[in-house]
Amino acid sequence: MKIRWLAVTLSLGMASLAFAQQSVSDQQMMKVRQAMGDEYAAAIAKKDAVAMADHYTVDVVTAQLCPEAPPVVGREAMIKQFEASLQAGLSNYSTKVKELRRLGDGTAWSTGVWEFTIPVSGYGAPGSTS
Repeated sequence: MKIRWLAVTLSLGMASLAFAQQSVSDQQMMKVRQAMGDEYAAAIAKKDAVAMADHYTVDVVTAQLCPEAPPVVGREAMIKQFEASLQAGLSNYSTKVKELRRLGDGTAWSTGVWEFTIPVSGYGAPGSTS
Protein backbone atom coordinates (compact mmCIF):
# COMPACT_ATOMS: atom_id res chain seq x y z
CA MET A 1 0.00 0.00 0.00
CA LYS A 2 1.51 3.30 -1.02
CA ILE A 3 0.59 6.36 0.97
CA ARG A 4 1.07 9.91 -0.30
CA TRP A 5 1.24 12.74 2.18
CA LEU A 6 1.19 16.47 1.68
CA ALA A 7 3.37 17.69 4.48
CA VAL A 8 4.10 20.91 6.22
CA THR A 9 7.39 20.61 8.05
CA LEU A 10 8.99 23.09 10.39
CA SER A 11 12.64 23.44 9.61
CA LEU A 12 15.27 25.35 11.53
CA GLY A 13 17.74 27.45 9.64
CA MET A 14 15.97 27.43 6.27
CA ALA A 15 13.70 29.87 4.54
CA SER A 16 12.76 31.37 1.19
CA LEU A 17 10.29 33.51 -0.66
CA ALA A 18 8.02 31.91 -3.25
CA PHE A 19 10.03 29.61 -5.52
CA ALA A 20 9.75 31.90 -8.54
CA GLN A 21 11.14 34.81 -6.50
CA GLN A 22 13.98 32.95 -4.79
CA SER A 23 17.46 34.38 -4.68
CA VAL A 24 20.49 32.13 -5.06
CA SER A 25 20.81 31.75 -1.29
CA ASP A 26 17.12 30.85 -0.98
CA GLN A 27 17.55 28.21 -3.65
CA GLN A 28 20.55 26.87 -1.74
CA MET A 29 18.41 26.65 1.40
CA MET A 30 15.80 24.71 -0.58
CA LYS A 31 18.55 22.29 -1.64
CA VAL A 32 19.66 21.91 1.99
CA ARG A 33 16.08 21.13 3.04
CA GLN A 34 15.79 18.56 0.25
CA ALA A 35 19.12 17.04 1.34
CA MET A 36 17.68 16.68 4.86
CA GLY A 37 14.75 14.74 3.39
CA ASP A 38 17.13 12.59 1.37
CA GLU A 39 19.18 11.83 4.51
CA TYR A 40 15.98 10.83 6.30
CA ALA A 41 15.08 8.54 3.37
CA ALA A 42 18.54 6.95 3.55
CA ALA A 43 18.07 6.32 7.28
CA ILE A 44 14.78 4.54 6.56
CA ALA A 45 16.42 2.49 3.80
CA LYS A 46 19.11 1.44 6.32
CA LYS A 47 16.42 0.79 8.97
CA ASP A 48 18.27 3.14 11.31
CA ALA A 49 15.82 4.63 13.83
CA VAL A 50 18.57 6.62 15.57
CA ALA A 51 19.58 8.32 12.30
CA MET A 52 15.91 9.10 11.66
CA ALA A 53 15.65 10.67 15.13
CA ASP A 54 18.77 12.75 14.47
CA HIS A 55 16.47 15.05 12.48
CA TYR A 56 14.64 16.03 15.68
CA THR A 57 15.63 17.89 18.85
CA VAL A 58 16.11 16.10 22.18
CA ASP A 59 12.88 17.66 23.47
CA VAL A 60 10.79 16.84 20.37
CA VAL A 61 7.01 16.69 20.70
CA THR A 62 5.03 15.36 17.74
CA ALA A 63 1.39 14.51 17.26
CA GLN A 64 -0.20 12.51 14.49
CA LEU A 65 -3.47 13.39 12.82
CA CYS A 66 -4.84 10.04 13.99
CA PRO A 67 -6.75 10.79 17.22
CA GLU A 68 -5.99 7.34 18.67
CA ALA A 69 -2.24 7.96 18.56
CA PRO A 70 -0.85 9.71 21.64
CA PRO A 71 1.76 12.48 21.21
CA VAL A 72 5.40 11.42 21.13
CA VAL A 73 7.43 13.34 23.70
CA GLY A 74 11.24 13.26 23.71
CA ARG A 75 13.89 11.83 21.43
CA GLU A 76 13.97 8.40 23.10
CA ALA A 77 10.21 8.02 22.55
CA MET A 78 10.70 9.13 18.94
CA ILE A 79 13.35 6.44 18.43
CA LYS A 80 10.96 3.80 19.83
CA GLN A 81 8.22 4.98 17.48
CA PHE A 82 10.59 4.84 14.52
CA GLU A 83 11.75 1.35 15.52
CA ALA A 84 8.11 0.19 15.60
CA SER A 85 7.44 1.74 12.19
CA LEU A 86 10.53 0.08 10.69
CA GLN A 87 9.62 -3.26 12.23
CA ALA A 88 6.12 -2.92 10.76
CA GLY A 89 7.67 -2.58 7.30
CA LEU A 90 8.14 1.14 6.62
CA SER A 91 10.14 1.39 3.38
CA ASN A 92 10.43 3.10 0.00
CA TYR A 93 10.38 6.57 1.55
CA SER A 94 10.94 9.58 -0.65
CA THR A 95 10.23 13.27 -0.30
CA LYS A 96 10.09 16.28 -2.57
CA VAL A 97 10.27 19.74 -1.03
CA LYS A 98 7.98 22.15 -2.90
CA GLU A 99 8.33 25.46 -1.06
CA LEU A 100 9.97 27.19 1.90
CA ARG A 101 8.74 30.28 3.75
CA ARG A 102 10.77 32.44 6.11
CA LEU A 103 9.40 32.94 9.64
CA GLY A 104 12.37 34.82 11.06
CA ASP A 105 14.99 34.11 13.71
CA GLY A 106 16.39 31.21 11.67
CA THR A 107 13.09 29.30 11.44
CA ALA A 108 10.92 28.50 8.46
CA TRP A 109 8.27 26.09 7.27
CA SER A 110 8.39 23.99 4.18
CA THR A 111 5.82 22.09 2.18
CA GLY A 112 6.31 18.99 0.15
CA VAL A 113 5.16 15.49 -0.66
CA TRP A 114 6.16 12.34 1.22
CA GLU A 115 5.69 8.88 -0.24
CA PHE A 116 6.34 5.61 1.54
CA THR A 117 5.21 2.02 1.70
CA ILE A 118 3.93 0.20 4.76
CA PRO A 119 2.13 -3.17 4.66
CA VAL A 120 -1.60 -3.09 5.41
CA SER A 121 -0.92 -5.53 8.26
CA GLY A 122 1.78 -3.19 9.55
CA TYR A 123 1.83 -0.31 11.97
CA GLY A 124 -1.61 0.82 13.10
CA ALA A 125 -3.61 -1.53 10.88
CA PRO A 126 -6.69 -3.31 12.29
CA GLY A 127 -5.52 -6.43 14.07
CA SER A 128 -2.00 -5.05 14.43
CA THR A 129 -0.22 -5.29 17.77
CA SER A 130 1.90 -2.19 17.05
